[in-house]
Amino acid sequence: MTIRTSQIFYHLFDTNLGVAAIAWTSNGICGHQIPGRDARSAEEHIKSMFPTAVKSKPPLEVEMITRRMCKHMQGNRQDFSNVRLDLGGVPLFQTTV
Repeated sequence: MTIRTSQIFYHLFDTNLGVAAIAWTSNGICGHQIPGRDARSAEEHIKSMFPTAVKSKPPLEVEMITRRMCKHMQGNRQDFSNVRLDLGGVPLFQTTV
């Protein structure tokens, strides 16, 4: 496992299925939380994944990804293959599966 050294940020956003969360670093998206019951549960989950994460307004790149995620959850299939990911801290097995 590699150790993550970049600052992690997160943002909560509304979808038609509930409140979701996304986390990122300067290197790319490092995590997300599918829509939950409410903002509190989404925030608690993302903070359990990334305890040092800071709530922040997303940069344009992340904002555009959240818009695409919302469209996807509305049934408008999206291709996320071009999204930059930060896989630092993810075990090698999980990055290859």
